Order: sequence, then C-alpha cells, then structure tokens
Amino acid sequence: YFAYVSSKPLDTITIVVTDSLKVVDISVVDRKFNLVRTLFFGLWNKGDTIPRYRWNGLDSKNQQVPSGLYYIQYTIDTLLIKSTPMIIDGHITAITDEGGQFTISDFNLPIDSKFDVYNDDDTFYGMMSILPEVALVLTKNGRYAEYPSIELIKNKIKTLALTLR
Repeated sequence: YFAYVSSKPLDTITIVVTDSLKVVDISVVDRKFNLVRTLFFGLWNKGDTIPRYRWNGLDSKNQQVPSGLYYIQYTIDTLLIKSTPMIIDGHITAITDEGGQFTISDFNLPIDSKFDVYNDDDTFYGMMSILPEVALVLTKNGRYAEYPSIELIKNKIKTLALTLR
C-alpha cells in the first residue's frame, strides 16, 4: 500500500543530449544495482530531450520481476545523469517453503521509500511513499485466499496463520 506524500515530483531533471556521438543507456536496475533490463541503448539526436521512460515490469528474458523498488537509470557515455525510482506491485514476490513460511524482505518492500506516480496518459499524479501494509493472495492447487490488509512493522518478524480454502 502507498500513501500520498506530495504534489511535487521527485524527478524534475530534464535531459537534453548535447553530443550525438555519446552513447545513451536507459536501463532498469534493482536495489543492488543489478541490471534488470535495458530500455534503450544507442545514439540520440543532438538537442533532443530524452523522455521519461516507462517500464512494464519484465526483465531481459521477458519474465515478471518480483514486486519491489527499481530504478530507471539514464546514462550518457559513463556519466549517470539520473536514477528514477519506480515501484512494481502485484507481481509474485515470495513463495512459501514446505512449512508454509515465506519472507518479504526490505529489498522487495522498502517501507517509507518514495517514488513518483504517473497516470496512464503520462501526467504526473503525485509522489507516494510505501506503507508498512500489504495485501496477500495465496494460491495452491486451485485453492485461493485473499488477505487484503496485513500491517507490518519494519525490521520485525510478523507471524500469522493464514488459511487456503
């Protein structure tokens, strides 16, 4: 879950290419800065503005990434110009072990992290923050259970008994 923080975006940097011979690299990385997917790699026309890129939450193998915080990084040659935080939610984040236990780590649920949200028409909606609350959907062998609101405490283990019907 997310909370509205501000009507002012985090990302206010506009990138204009001043040298068309320099390579532009627009890539998605995870919180450990591992490359997830390259969105653009190549030359850009001098004087043209690089638009804000959107990402569909698929990695370089077209597989869904786990829900969590990612960054779209804009690099010209070897100079990182900006790193824009982006949230992917609604994807499989954790799978239980044989005992039914699972962990959603700070890597996937960085409570209090802030990010910009844009509407489908690419207009800015607002800056949001990650709340310490999740919705869980459990599935196994055709059985299904939905838990729409579970409160968490940062850096604390939460123990629950959840039932599949």
